[in-house]
Amino acid sequence: MANISIQLPTLIQDVVVDGMPQYYLRPLFAPYPFVTHRRYNLAITQYQKEVKLSFKGLSLNRDTLDRVLWYLFSPTIHYQKLPVAFTLSGEFIQGDISMIRFNLKNYTFIGFPALNNYLFMIKTEKRGAEDYQKEATDRVKKLMKLFKQDLGKEFDSSQYFAGKKEFITKIPVNIRVGQSPFKFDRRQDDWFFSRLSHHEEFDGATEIEKIGHDLNARYPSELSRAYFQEELVDHLYTILFRKTNTSLAIVGPPGVGKSTAIQETLYRYLSDHYETRKGRAQRLWHIDPNRVISGMMIVGMWQKRLEAIIQYLQKPEERSKKGDKLIVTNPVALLRIGKSANNNMTLADVFKPYLEKRELQMIILATPEEWKVLQEQDRRFSDLFQLIRVQEPDSLTATKIILQQRKHLEFENGVSITIKAIHQLLDIQRNYLKNKPLPGSVMDLLKQIATKYRYGQVDAQEVREEFNAYSGLKEQIFDTGTVIEDNEIDQIFARELVGQPKAVKALSDVVHLLKAKLNNSNEPICSLLFVGPTGVGKTHAAKVLAQYLTGSEQHLIRFDMNEFIDEGAAQRLIGDYSNPEGQLTSEIRYRPFGILLLDEIEKAHPKVHDLLLQVLDAGRLTDSLGRTVDFSNIIIIMTSNLGAEEVNRQLGFGQKGAQDESIILRSIEAHFRPEFVNRIKKIVFFNPLQPDHILGIAQLQIRELLQRDGFVRRTTILNISQSALEYVAHRGFHARMGGRALKRQIERDLTSLSAEQLISSYSSNPILFDIDLKDGHLHPRINNLEFVQSIDDDWLPPLPKEGGGVRFYSNLLHSIEKLEQDINDLEKYLPPSQDPMIVIGEGQLDWQYYGFKTKVSETKELIQNMMLGFSDKYFIESPANPLRLKPAVKPRKDWSKGVRENFKDRLFQKEALQEISEAYQYATAQFDNLKSEFINNYLKVTFLLICGRGFLRRETERVTLHFESCITGLGEAETATLCRLYARLLSLLDIHYEMNEDKTKIHAEGYSLVDLFRAEEGIQLFYVAHQNPLPIRMWVEKDQRPISSTASYKVIRIFDGSNTMTDLRSGFSNAVNITPEEFKLLIYAGLSLELKEIV
Repeated sequence: MANISIQLPTLIQDVVVDGMPQYYLRPLFAPYPFVTHRRYNLAITQYQKEVKLSFKGLSLNRDTLDRVLWYLFSPTIHYQKLPVAFTLSGEFIQGDISMIRFNLKNYTFIGFPALNNYLFMIKTEKRGAEDYQKEATDRVKKLMKLFKQDLGKEFDSSQYFAGKKEFITKIPVNIRVGQSPFKFDRRQDDWFFSRLSHHEEFDGATEIEKIGHDLNARYPSELSRAYFQEELVDHLYTILFRKTNTSLAIVGPPGVGKSTAIQETLYRYLSDHYETRKGRAQRLWHIDPNRVISGMMIVGMWQKRLEAIIQYLQKPEERSKKGDKLIVTNPVALLRIGKSANNNMTLADVFKPYLEKRELQMIILATPEEWKVLQEQDRRFSDLFQLIRVQEPDSLTATKIILQQRKHLEFENGVSITIKAIHQLLDIQRNYLKNKPLPGSVMDLLKQIATKYRYGQVDAQEVREEFNAYSGLKEQIFDTGTVIEDNEIDQIFARELVGQPKAVKALSDVVHLLKAKLNNSNEPICSLLFVGPTGVGKTHAAKVLAQYLTGSEQHLIRFDMNEFIDEGAAQRLIGDYSNPEGQLTSEIRYRPFGILLLDEIEKAHPKVHDLLLQVLDAGRLTDSLGRTVDFSNIIIIMTSNLGAEEVNRQLGFGQKGAQDESIILRSIEAHFRPEFVNRIKKIVFFNPLQPDHILGIAQLQIRELLQRDGFVRRTTILNISQSALEYVAHRGFHARMGGRALKRQIERDLTSLSAEQLISSYSSNPILFDIDLKDGHLHPRINNLEFVQSIDDDWLPPLPKEGGGVRFYSNLLHSIEKLEQDINDLEKYLPPSQDPMIVIGEGQLDWQYYGFKTKVSETKELIQNMMLGFSDKYFIESPANPLRLKPAVKPRKDWSKGVRENFKDRLFQKEALQEISEAYQYATAQFDNLKSEFINNYLKVTFLLICGRGFLRRETERVTLHFESCITGLGEAETATLCRLYARLLSLLDIHYEMNEDKTKIHAEGYSLVDLFRAEEGIQLFYVAHQNPLPIRMWVEKDQRPISSTASYKVIRIFDGSNTMTDLRSGFSNAVNITPEEFKLLIYAGLSLELKEIV
């Protein structure tokens, strides 16, 4: 394979990608590759890499010769911008076109890179400079005409013009090209026998490119830089580039900067930092031993491949005096890769002779554990390396390194990383990554964040989000700024672990320990042993803890110890020679944060118990390859049924709790070795289930039933009546089998019933599934939850333009005066016996009538004063408090059916509610003080006129607003919240009402109340933390009769905990503590068009 240095003519343009300026590079005489990057030096490096990749594995023959020659073609090029101006099909085109010109033989070649690389030639001696430009302009005009014919309306002449920073340069690139026989080459006589014997020759240059990476190709911009490591780098340079081929072993914990120090040494070597380099630069090749044998299926093939690579490293080129160097980052694999049933030779065996004679220089990067394995398994091989140990820098130096790397990352990614973000990273490292050395533990996260938020800003919040994605821990757990309320954790766990107060206390202590950051970083966060009879919730407790800490049970790492009862079980957990990836160690290595559940630990082989001693004590475990696995961020939970049988055989009366625990504890001490029991932080005793616990457990298992795909896809809210729940629970209660017997009964009673109903009444809408007990049988009923129809965007009251306040209030005053006239006409034409102020009964005055007339007069006076204020520049009126309502996402009428259904489903998901909450938080305020004042007064008049319709009909309405939770036994607080909200609205409207003590009904009396509240009938969803959405239904009765013939199950509003309330009809959101004035605007949104236009 030949090494070819080319000077590649390259067009460099300035373009805009995603709103950011970028450099665009492509070959001048070839169609590819092309590269874009914000940084010029990084664009050059990436461009060189892409060119090399395009030639990777290429062999020169008749088919590829033309391509290679075009890349080698590098004439002396004159670049200029050709100004053009002409009319094309009625369009005037003017601008600069990039033009290149070069001479070859007796011809001048002219090309336009932006016009599909168009190239033409003319005789040199017959033309002058002006002739070139005239000929070029004519060609440009013809090309533009063709482009416009092809593209039609999509033609845009500006895309062909040259940019201000556009230029052409020649970029040096080293490529490797092999040679294959041409068609006229003579075939070897032994071709047939060579195929039968699988004879294959390997080219070292080709093979090393397949399995390795050339670190020199990353110079200068992609090589990692080391800071404050001068002594180490100087020492490495002396060994690598000044002495003889001394092989080197750099040993240190992961993250201390071993690889970075090597790359810094290479950077200084290539940049002539220490001395001027003479001749060809030595290359550093990084290989993974596992890839050496990749694809080698025939005996002896990988040895030949490796020998070819070594020969190439020794003499990369014919005239090379010094060979290239090899870097290996997985050294233990050198002692393992290559062995088979018929062959004991390893990669290390092939390398040994060359390393002993110093004909090859190898650098291995190893952890202390890996180096120990090398010494133990092949001392002769490890002695061939000069050892350099790299220690973790002190905290001050590590911080300086991180700050320097921060500057480099900011420049490279165009990102701004705040000091708060660095503080947050160091805080996370100090509490959760303490066993990972600095600066690597911080830099790994920082690099990910800088890449993710390229061209943006990284603050502490972005760091927390990235650590959440990395660890799975909820932000409230590791963020010191988030406070957990008193008893919040206990309440959540008590709701899930019915009848197990000791388990609740144990899990609560674990969370408090983790939140307070008081756990010992040199051992697991906590180790618990759950003991008790079957079916009492031991495994469920582990799931509950995982759900609370991470938000998902997926972070629960579960091992059933029934699978590890044999003598070889311990080796399967940490790996062996044949299967080096241990089941336990590999799981924790890739998921270092979580809950490890060892189910039925007593059934595991004693060697497994011995293996766990190190984990429970030191929080560390070493696998078969010498890699240390960190358990310091793992909560270990073990479950056991030891002693349960003995407890069941006990006879007696009264409380047996202490006696049962004593029996179980003796069983544990008899089964496990004392050193194993002593390393367990806490033994948690689970109580047998009692009849009074069974209802709570039934509710939990029914909720788990709702997580199945058939319910989730339909977004089902299940409501089972108390009688139905008791019926199912008591049928499934079994004192010895616990919750599992109940679960089987629920499967028999509810699952089949649910399946039958859901299949027969499939709906794309969310459903409310009611189950009741009638005549000794379960009776199901399904109600579809439909979302209320969104209204037009122009539903808001018409607000005046600037300077139109007087006209606005004049119109309102005119409407009030018309109402007054109608009232006067009513009183004028009534006979004396029907005086409206006289009676509604014997000797009683009609206070509703009198009160409404007073309200009309007061409103008229208010509007007159407001109009006066806009007429008199000296009039001062305090403005109203601004309304906090802001527009949120809502379904639009032009959305397709599929998009609408997806929107509905997302409203039942936490992520969508979080998006709404964030959108409300960062949205621009919709109403200022003045607009709010206009709206409040407009609504005051509108509601007055609506009530005036009933007044003129002399129809006083007595209505009852009902508020009821659709879920039995839940929603008392939410129902009361909704009831109080409507009560405050009635007070604002000056409508007489009474609210019952349970806050489930409001009795109101007034005019046109049915018109005001008809559109409010339906469902309002309340989202409570760690619970399914809770639907509260509101309906209206007039004279003790519902105003609607059928119950309404339309979802009108969504309340997201203590954050926001979203009105689906208008698409507006508000803080959950909405004021009556704000709520009145949402009531207005639901009015009919006739009522809205009453003003």
